[in-house]
Amino acid sequence: MKLSHLLPIALAALAACTSVDTRRELDLSRVSSDLMARTGFDVDATSATAARERLESPLGPDDAVQVALSLDPQVRAHLAELGGASAARVQAGLLRNPLLQLSATSFSNGTDLDVGLSQPLLDVFALDARRDAAEARVDAARARTARELVRLVFEVRRAWYEAQFDERELEVVRERAAAEEAANRLANELHEAGNVTDVFLAASDKGAAAARTELVEAERRAQASRELLAQRLGVPSSAAELQLSFDGSAAELPELPKVDLVEAGVQTSLELRELRAETAALARKAGIADWGAWLDRSSAGIAMRREGGREGGGASLSIPLPLFDTGVAARAAVEFELEASAARLERRELDVAATARRLRADYESRRARAGLERDERLPVARRAVHAALQQYNAMQIGVFDVLDARRDELDTALDALRSEREGRSALLQIEEFLAGSLPAERTDSEFATLSSFAATEQR
Repeated sequence: MKLSHLLPIALAALAACTSVDTRRELDLSRVSSDLMARTGFDVDATSATAARERLESPLGPDDAVQVALSLDPQVRAHLAELGGASAARVQAGLLRNPLLQLSATSFSNGTDLDVGLSQPLLDVFALDARRDAAEARVDAARARTARELVRLVFEVRRAWYEAQFDERELEVVRERAAAEEAANRLANELHEAGNVTDVFLAASDKGAAAARTELVEAERRAQASRELLAQRLGVPSSAAELQLSFDGSAAELPELPKVDLVEAGVQTSLELRELRAETAALARKAGIADWGAWLDRSSAGIAMRREGGREGGGASLSIPLPLFDTGVAARAAVEFELEASAARLERRELDVAATARRLRADYESRRARAGLERDERLPVARRAVHAALQQYNAMQIGVFDVLDARRDELDTALDALRSEREGRSALLQIEEFLAGSLPAERTDSEFATLSSFAATEQR
């Protein structure tokens, strides 16, 4: 047997030395570094034990994200899928095992023995192209995994802020309900003394009932948002009694960075990176298709034979004749796949640019509104309460005028809180966009809002 005959076997043995674990660790490290650069979080920074211990203390938004990265089974699922892509990349670099053929035929004068060893030719000629295609698919898998992890980071941050805003709104609604109850008690006392009419008392009773109803609804929302946060963290429902770390004060929304949001979005988009990698993989697949008709099921090898006391050997070659399947259809199918992938990439680039413009306009509008609510309307409402108290002390107005001013202040505080909430949600969408994940569109109806109090309409 010549040395050249052993070349395919030697190549296969060398490729088989590549470790799946080593390749997986390399890909995981790249995704982890990418996530850190985009979000500031490390998928392996906190152990599961430390994450569960952290649940016993008040959680800030960053704490919540780190707990989710450690405990959420979805994270393990994404990393396992990446491991599968890494293993497929190693597999693509391996030649198929050579085929050993043995045949023994017994005759009256002895036994004839045929031995053959063959290697598929397509594996040898298309090995580099197959490796390149598999590498492109791993690039796509890394981008997809990073995108899912970035999305998870911002889902957790959104859930934390939703829970925080629901807690803050609940406190205002409680104050509103307490004010309505106080006004209603006073109205009942004055009615018993004959100082207010039945109509006035009925309106007061209705306002108090509406406030109690709104309080029940606010408590439900606060509980539901905590359950959602627990779900995002990957903890069981029994651990849904979470403590949030926040001071309850309004925070000024920052200005957007002085960057071209469209250009930045196109450069950082993980979805575009995934689509580009998939397109590259299809391009390499098209190159392999050119060899398919001629080399599919082709093989080369060596053959030895012993017959009637004689022995011999030589080379063997098996090549299909492309009489019916010339490979044109297979090549066309791959080219159409490639064309579709390129069109999807172009369409998504347009989506990214449009999303950038929409997010900027949406955030700037909501930020401006939140600033007006916080810096203008709310201070005016508070001054009105102060002025009403002074006039009441001077016996210039009645107690219900003071209560009306207090209602208006609390309603304005709720409006300011809702505006801040919408602005924060819009800011998180921009941060997610710049981190490489295209956020889902949210309409105005999806932003959490509270209905106006019935008592406000009845004053």
